[in-house]
Amino acid sequence: MAADWGAMKGSLPISTTMRRRFALTASLLMLLAVLAGCSATHKSRPGPARGAIDVNTGAYGGVYLGEGDSDVIASLGTPEANGSPPYITANVAPPFLPTDSNRDIVYPDLSITSRGGRVTAITVYGVGAHTLSGLHIGEGFDLAHSNVTGQCQPAHGGQQPRDPSCEVHVRPGFYLYFAGSPVSVITLSIESVFAS
Repeated sequence: MAADWGAMKGSLPISTTMRRRFALTASLLMLLAVLAGCSATHKSRPGPARGAIDVNTGAYGGVYLGEGDSDVIASLGTPEANGSPPYITANVAPPFLPTDSNRDIVYPDLSITSRGGRVTAITVYGVGAHTLSGLHIGEGFDLAHSNVTGQCQPAHGGQQPRDPSCEVHVRPGFYLYFAGSPVSVITLSIESVFAS
């Protein structure tokens, strides 16, 4: 005898446990969909470096500390975004940068921090980036520390400090900061990144 499922559908009781399982399963599926969408739009790998970071002149990839934001865009083209760079984590980011806004000019290999329309910090995270003195993105922190001349002020970078970092006062108005093990960020700044 064939069962009439249409007639029985309304008469089958659904337990409270089954309702809870269904609600939990639906919630988990929605969470997974949201996370998949976020990961699809997040770029986790920076672009290639534009050349060497010149600590002595405060320059990288045609950008110089002190130049105008409009000069940066004229030199590098349209930025990828304005805001926080999606390529570095908060635990290696410089704790403080001289700025009047929290909206950096972001490119695949660097971000520019400004105050009054002038570049105050250049944060480099591009694949293969290095200073002229031999400090490289991707090398171990201890090796990086040995490739820097000057007194290192050790600390832990970022607003969620975990990774080691170092700042060197290169000369008046020029600071070099690097963080991570392996090193994942090198920053040139006109002021100490450890300033409060």
